[in-house]
Amino acid sequence: MRLLVAVLACVLVACQARVPNVNEANLSGGVLDTRGGQLVGFLEKFKDKLRRGDDHLGIIPVLDPLKQDHLDVNLDQEAVRLRGYLDNLVATGLSEYKVNRGDFTIIGIKANVSLLWEKIDIAAKYSVNGTLADYISVYGNGNLAISIQGLMVSVDLKLSVKDKKLFVSQLVLHARVQKMDCEITGLYNDEELSAVLSKAIGEILPGLIDDYQNELSVAASPLVADLLNDVLKNMTIKDLLDMISGGN
Repeated sequence: MRLLVAVLACVLVACQARVPNVNEANLSGGVLDTRGGQLVGFLEKFKDKLRRGDDHLGIIPVLDPLKQDHLDVNLDQEAVRLRGYLDNLVATGLSEYKVNRGDFTIIGIKANVSLLWEKIDIAAKYSVNGTLADYISVYGNGNLAISIQGLMVSVDLKLSVKDKKLFVSQLVLHARVQKMDCEITGLYNDEELSAVLSKAIGEILPGLIDDYQNELSVAASPLVADLLNDVLKNMTIKDLLDMISGGN
């Protein structure tokens, strides 16, 4: 989830920057007219920034493929408590999304974005120790390969201005997964059990994401908001507009 949070943060920041001056906007009932592909078109172009990075924006590294030597894992939720790390992390397909929706409302500075990833592949070495549901022990270290298929992410976002600087005042994120294939070695230091659990995880997890949609939204939405606010904390609307106009 944290991988997608980082990508969504970059995408959403750039979406806000694409908004034209209020006096120049083509408004219909206060909503930016996206029929000509204004916001949707930008999201399509943004795929290339994920593949190449963007020195002008200064906040977007190459994210497809996403490569990270080390990533600490520290989850402390009611249902999941895990500590560990991922090494040699590689994720591909993050730029291969379909834009289902890209609406922006000038009044209130609100955005609604819906993206669909047909497939995202993640591979890494891992080490983890923790509990599920407060009583199921989980531990192991080895390799993991995960294929996420049909990932749908929607975000409702509202920005506000304080002391001329932008910040996220409201953000709600929802995600659904159609299918997931997992291959994890080293769970409980038992390869036969790892194979059984890998298959079970792939079969069960998409349904659990649906069943616990509200809980996941509550957990993930603040992560996205925090990442966005860290980027926006020194920026005005004009700053964002200048970044995009310079990059396009």
